[in-house]
Amino acid sequence: MVKYEFLNINTLNHWLMEMRGNREFRKYVVNPTPKLVWINLEGFHQFLLYKQHKNYK
Repeated sequence: MVKYEFLNINTLNHWLMEMRGNREFRKYVVNPTPKLVWINLEGFHQFLLYKQHKNYK
């Protein structure tokens, strides 16, 4: 959250659900325990670029 500190927690949760639902990006979100989430920042950045490209087609 340091790099994306402006991001609302609800928006982040929604985007993580989207990432888990996409075959290309689900590998970048790891849940080792129910309350712990590890996010690959490079993969998250790629997901944001994907969302931008998809929205401006």
